[in-house]
Amino acid sequence: MRFLPYGRTYQLCIESAADLETLLGMDETLWVATSAPVSAFRCDAKFLALVDADGNGRISSNELKEAIRWLLPRLADATRLGAGADSLPLAAIRSDTPDGQALLASARYLLTSIAAGEPETIALSQVRNFLATIQSRPLNGDGVLVPAAANDPVMAAFLKDAVACTGGTDDVGGGKGITEAQLNAFLAAIPAFLEWRKKGELPPDGSATPTLPLGGNTPAFHALFSQHAA
Repeated sequence: MRFLPYGRTYQLCIESAADLETLLGMDETLWVATSAPVSAFRCDAKFLALVDADGNGRISSNELKEAIRWLLPRLADATRLGAGADSLPLAAIRSDTPDGQALLASARYLLTSIAAGEPETIALSQVRNFLATIQSRPLNGDGVLVPAAANDPVMAAFLKDAVACTGGTDDVGGGKGITEAQLNAFLAAIPAFLEWRKKGELPPDGSATPTLPLGGNTPAFHALFSQHAA
């Protein structure tokens, strides 16, 4: 750890992953501030937006600590953090944890999709270019299935109904689609809907039912009643 003079005080100089880890246990009375507006930082805007987890336009000490706690356990080799590089060898990502394996799988999928020349290193520019391209695809990997992704008109109509009934979820490419949870909820509601529809069916002989007390005349009677309800 090195403390260097900044203005009238000495501040911890963050130079390595070890310094970041030390920061987690450092008493906040030693911090120059426990929060600051996002605009105060000279840094990549997207990175700052990710650290600002609650989106309130300020980065707090707790948000910074959470970002460090997210990052360090996912790296097998954190020595490059102090280098300021915009690329990362895949070998630096942990492969013995579920989160690390998910990151590795995503990185390899991306590198394969763009036919990268160096398949064992991933760069920030590659990630951003890939995301900008994939967001325009109907199947873009965001977990939201849109009607445009269906190659069958019946399936497309089914998805439109599911979106209409569940409210849908915004897709990264624009428009609405459904998530797996919404699809399951829609499918689970279908039997009850069909049972409800069945209650409104008229018997072959046209006789009355609890739902149609006047038999086949019930719809006309209901329309007449509604017309004069006032």
